[in-house]
Amino acid sequence: RWEAFISDSWTISDRLTIDGTLTGEWSTITQTGDARKERSFFYLKPRLSASWKPADGWTIRGRVERQVGQLDFGAFAFSASVGDGTGRVGNTDLKPDQAWVSEVGIERRWGQRGVASLTLVNEDISDAFAAVPLDTNGDGRIDGEARGNLPSANRRGFTLDMTLPLEQLVPGLEVSV
Repeated sequence: RWEAFISDSWTISDRLTIDGTLTGEWSTITQTGDARKERSFFYLKPRLSASWKPADGWTIRGRVERQVGQLDFGAFAFSASVGDGTGRVGNTDLKPDQAWVSEVGIERRWGQRGVASLTLVNEDISDAFAAVPLDTNGDGRIDGEARGNLPSANRRGFTLDMTLPLEQLVPGLEVSV
């Protein structure tokens, strides 16, 4: 696996910063032996993020980027255990999952340690990994599964993080959620 990237950061003002990166990723996965198979991939992975401080103690952030996962060799290649006579089917047509991730967050800081942060995240995923049912006997009944790719999936969520300093009650006490 190889990566090359170019990155830059622009300070528009003392309250607004924009960062951009463009990464190219090349990778190859190979299986040798009787079931020889090799796959090569190339992906562009752009990323753009911005941070704005509209007032002291407040920060609003945004990010859009393309992420590419890594293939698990065990899901790609066939494997056998001679000791117990079992085998594991691999899927040589697997592709790494890719996602366009976007997020927006707001953060409020106060005092030396107080902070509250809310971040909303959306991931539009293509070639998502999933367990695919198999009919290994050809009799129309599902009798196994292997890793495969789903055409698309979506994941949405949020994170809420908070650190509340409670120095007034007990020196050094704080609660983090």
